[in-house]
Amino acid sequence: MYQIYRHTLVDDESIIKEFANEGVNGFVYNIDTLKNAKGVVVLSFVQGKSGKINE
Repeated sequence: MYQIYRHTLVDDESIIKEFANEGVNGFVYNIDTLKNAKGVVVLSFVQGKSGKINE
């Protein structure tokens, strides 16, 4: 089996503020929440993997 997802903890305040300013995709009510966060977990996926090894 493949682990096709990754959890990344971001605790750098400047990166979190960048997420707040540029990464909310119009969900403006999330801006203040992000700006006050001490950490943000980013969930990402490995492209081209299905989670199962074909034998």
